[in-house]
This record gives sequence, C-alpha cells and structure tokens, in this order.
Amino acid sequence: MPLYSPSSLRCRARTYRKRIRQLYSRDRDRSKDYVYQPLDESNNEIRLITLLPAADRDSEVICDLNIVRLTEEDVPQYEALSYTWGSAESPRRLRVSSSSDYSIDITENLAKALPYLRDPVVPRILWIDAIAINQKDLTERGQQVQRMADIFSLAERVIVWLGLGDADSKMVMETCEFLATKVEVDVDRQELRSLSDQAHDAHWSDSREQPPYDIATWQAIVNFLSRPWFQRLWIWQEIRLAKTNAMITCGADTMHWAKLQILLCCIVYKRSVIPWKTQESEDAATLLNLCFRLASAFQERLLSLFIYMRHSRCIDPRDRVYGILGLSSRTGTRIDLRPDYERPVIDVYIDLMIHYTNMSNRLDMLGLCRYDETMRDWPSWTPDLRTLVISTPTQSHASGSSACEVALLQDRVLRVTGLRLGRITSVDSFDGSREDCNSNIQRWAKSLDMASDYVDGKSMAEAFCLGICGGAVSDLYVPPSKTLPSLESRLAFLQDIVTLGDNEVDTYQGEHMLSEHVFQQCDRRAFFRTSSNHLGIGPSDAREDDHICVLLGCNASMIIRAVSDGSYKVIGESYVSGIGNTEAFLGPLSGGFSEVLRYDADSGHYYLVFLHTESGKIQVEDPRLSTELPSGWRRKTDAQGQFWQQFSHESAPDAWRDHDPRLTKSELLKRGVLLEDIEFS
Repeated sequence: MPLYSPSSLRCRARTYRKRIRQLYSRDRDRSKDYVYQPLDESNNEIRLITLLPAADRDSEVICDLNIVRLTEEDVPQYEALSYTWGSAESPRRLRVSSSSDYSIDITENLAKALPYLRDPVVPRILWIDAIAINQKDLTERGQQVQRMADIFSLAERVIVWLGLGDADSKMVMETCEFLATKVEVDVDRQELRSLSDQAHDAHWSDSREQPPYDIATWQAIVNFLSRPWFQRLWIWQEIRLAKTNAMITCGADTMHWAKLQILLCCIVYKRSVIPWKTQESEDAATLLNLCFRLASAFQERLLSLFIYMRHSRCIDPRDRVYGILGLSSRTGTRIDLRPDYERPVIDVYIDLMIHYTNMSNRLDMLGLCRYDETMRDWPSWTPDLRTLVISTPTQSHASGSSACEVALLQDRVLRVTGLRLGRITSVDSFDGSREDCNSNIQRWAKSLDMASDYVDGKSMAEAFCLGICGGAVSDLYVPPSKTLPSLESRLAFLQDIVTLGDNEVDTYQGEHMLSEHVFQQCDRRAFFRTSSNHLGIGPSDAREDDHICVLLGCNASMIIRAVSDGSYKVIGESYVSGIGNTEAFLGPLSGGFSEVLRYDADSGHYYLVFLHTESGKIQVEDPRLSTELPSGWRRKTDAQGQFWQQFSHESAPDAWRDHDPRLTKSELLKRGVLLEDIEFS
C-alpha cells in the first residue's frame, strides 16, 4: 500500500514548486538592477531578447540582452511581441544572463507570458518593449518609439499574447479554425467567398444569412474580444504592420491572426444581430465593430484612425499621437513628429494639428474639435485626443479639392481662409435614444414647409432628408452602397413619419435601417436653420447666432462662435444641405451632373467624380470649372480618366498634388467669391 495517494502526491508537488518559486523570488529580490548599455541611434541600434530554453514551464525564466543593428537592408531574425503591460504594481524580477545576478523589473502580465513563449529546446529571439527599451531613459524611449513601425514591420513574425487560455478562448479558436475551412474574405468587395461546393455550406458565404452561433458561442466571442489587449492603443500599429503570419497566443493555445480576421469580417458583412438584451447587444455590436476596424485590411485616412482609436487605452496621453506615427505613412499623410515625452501634452497635440495641416494642405482635422468652455488655455482649433466625442462622420465635400491657406500667429491663434454663410437662427437638439428617433424626425419635419422649394431650388423634403442623414445615401456611391438606404427610400419614410399621429410615431417600424441611420447621424447633434435659409445638423452645443463657414481645405462646413477680441472659437463640424458639394465657392451643379464617390477596385479607394445622370458618363473634371488651368500648371489623370486627376506646377514639375489650382484664394477671388481671413483662438 503506497504511503501517499496520487492526489496527495500532486498536492505536495504543487507545494514544492510554490516553495521553489518563492526561493527564486527571494533571491531575485536581492539581485542587482541591470544597467542598460546605451544605444547608438545613428547606427540604428535596438536591443533583442534571447529567451533561454527550458522544458519545465515552472523553472526560472532567464534571458540575454543584445544590441543589434536594424535597417531594411540589415534585418536580424527575431519575433516581436504585442501584449498588454498590465498593472505596474507588484513587479516581478527577470534575470538577465545566466552568468550574472542582474535583473530588471517586469509586470506580472509579462511574467506570465514568458514561460509560454520560451522554447523547450532552442533559444528564442524576441523584441519586447518593456525589456528592450530602457523605460527610465525618456530620451531613449522617444527614439525607440519612433522605430516601432520598423521593428514590427521587419519582424519575422508578430506574436499576440492575449493572456492565459480558458474555455472561451478555446471555443473561439475552434470556431475560427472551422470557419476558415468554409469561407475566405474578399476585402475589396467586402464579401465572403465560399470554399465549399456543398449546398448545405452555402449559408456561410451568404451575407443575408446570420451566423449559426448559439448564445454560448456569442458570449465566448464577446469575452474573447473583451480581453485587455484589444483595448490597448499601441496594438493598432503593432498588428497592422505585422506580416501575414502573425499568431495569437492564449497560454499554450495558438491561432493565426488571419483566422480571427475571417470571423470578424463574417460577423460584420452579415450584419449580425446578437441575441441578447438591447443594451448588452448594442455594447457587444460596438465592440465587434471596433475589433473589425482593427483587423481590417483597408487603408483608412489618418482622421478615421483617430476616430476608431479614441476608445483605446494608453498610459501617457502623448501616445495618442506617437502611437499612430508608424501608420501615418500608409494613410497618405506621413506625420514626421519626433516623440518627446517631456513635451507638454497640449504642445504635442498642437504640433500634430500644425504638422498634419502643413503636410496635407487640409484642415479636416478641425472636424475632431469640440469646444469646451472650461478649457480656456486650450486652442479651440486643436482637437483634444484624450476626450474625443465623435458622431458618425457626414458625407460632405464643402470645399472640393482646395488646399487650405493657414498661418499660426502669436498666442496660439490660427488664421484660416474661408467664407461665412450666415448665422444660426434656430437650434433643436436631438432628444433621447433610438426609441425616440422618429419623434425627433417628426418634430423637425413639422417645423418646415415640406411642399416648398429649398434655397438651392430642390424640394424641401429632399434637403431635409439629406440634412438629417448627413448626406449619406446609397445614391452617392458608384456602384450604389449596399449598407446605406437610397434617397428615394428616405423620402418615403419621411412621408410616413410626417402623417403619423403622436401616439403612433414611436411604435412605427417602417424599415428599421432608415431610422437607425438617422439615429447614428443625429445622436449627440442638433438640427438647425440659418439666416441664409439653409438647414443641417451640427454639434449639440451649437447656439443661435453661431456662424456657418466653409473653409479652404476643409471637407465639412464648420460652426464657429465670435468672441470679444474679434476672433472665433471652433464649435464643431456640421452638415448643411445645399453646400456639401463646393456650392459655396462654385454654385450649384447644373447640366444634369451630380457628384458621386466611385470605387476603384485596383486601388481599393473611392474617388470623387461627376456623373451625368442621363447619359451615365463619368468625368473627373468639375463641370463648373474652366478647363483652362492657371498659368504654369498642368494636369494628369488615371489611364481611363474615370477616377482622379492631379496637378503640378512648372516650378516643381515632378511634385504632383491632388489640390486644384483653380480653387486657390486668388483664383476664387477672381470668380467673385467673398473669401476672408478668419482667426481661430
């Protein structure tokens, strides 16, 4: 008869292992702090970690640190770790070099990951920011942060550590593995393609069919995507710059990142409805959409990334700028700011605004601004990335392809050029939730004479529908958007809403998508009318007597407020019916033309072009402009002349730009446009 039962032996083994760890921990507490050798920035140096092998996961983790050169021409073999630091409280000691007793502090979350990342047989070479960067040296930290894009894009593979595995992570990984055998993703067309020729598998690629997941699976997916890693700001750069072989790790379980991408695309393309209570379902849908954006292969504009990343977490608010630098070159607007963690946050954000404006010749970042009277030292023309409050972007091209004309004056005053169109005469804020959406639409509609003509000669009903949906209708796109209602369906919905009684309007179902799109556009906004008889939607803080203006180089019309010193405060962006297509500078489109966004499958981008509605012909040239360019300028187009045109001046013949030289301040003044300089404080 054995002296101990098997369960008793297992218990004693756990006790011994715990005691050994405590002894190691006590020894490590007495270890000396590792002294980092300085990096030579001029030689493009970084540090790499070599995790020494060990078959026993409970044995002490030991690593070596080596300085290496990293350039595109000289790339050592290594993997980069993307993970969450976790709490800095109760740090663990990591021994550096088996031949010394030097150690560094690491977080508990990283300490849990290292035993799983360590190979049992051969050394594993990794780049891990908390170890490879001397976090106490702010100068080095800034220099290495600037190299993050190179580090993750040149890594042989990026490893995503999500934490220890559990039942939810196993279920999600199995779900992803199975789904990847059924469909693949066509990113350009935003659709799923079947990998099976079996009739019973057709539903997997059918966007009209909901995924066949039960509540337990949905809960596991949401729990998986709620792990802290998905909330971290830096991961946007780390995973988007990774090669296609990136791996997800949960404890000992691994999966290709690409398979999670397939699951997220499947959920979004199918417009999946999670079968939970309303609020829980909405929160889960928001989470799923954010993760889809993270995993998306689209090359968004820089401003879109700021919007998507606003909920992401970071310890230092400067990282809301520095954490996106590596992605900026992929957006078409490279931001070459040098990370400086000793610079005040307000100055970092001002630097971003000025640099973006100078690099892009655009003022579209003003669309991220929301005026806060309590922040008196903060310039109203600089967005506060710490507290972005963003409504759904509108589809406005109020200034066409013009370039901004700006100057930074003393006392943080920004001078811009634009046109004031009138003052707000009435404001009616959007009240309540989705359930109250129809009541808001009805109240606003009944304040107008729907049988009359709008200021641009079109019907008041059409102007109102475009106003409350921010110009976002399927008719705006070629081919028509599958995710947006048409203008015709919006007009029919409006007619129904206006005729319903007070007791009927809130229970009216109609086409849910219509009411939902209005809610998305109008939530946290207000409906307004102006002294020039225009109507539109803008920030909920808009007031009577605020001005509407269109600025050179800014897609959205802006609401601004006069202050006593003659300057103006930026209140926020707006959408105004009748001036969303450069009408303020060039007048209305005529001759049967309309402005549309045409999709180019080769580039994966939408381009603003002009459609002749009767003939169906498309041209890149704005019919309101003379075909003759100002002296010294020339143009080129894509091969078909169907998507884009660019311009260059003889003084720099190889510097092609998107900005139209016929829309400069001097040329517009010749057309009689009453442009003026406006100062923002």
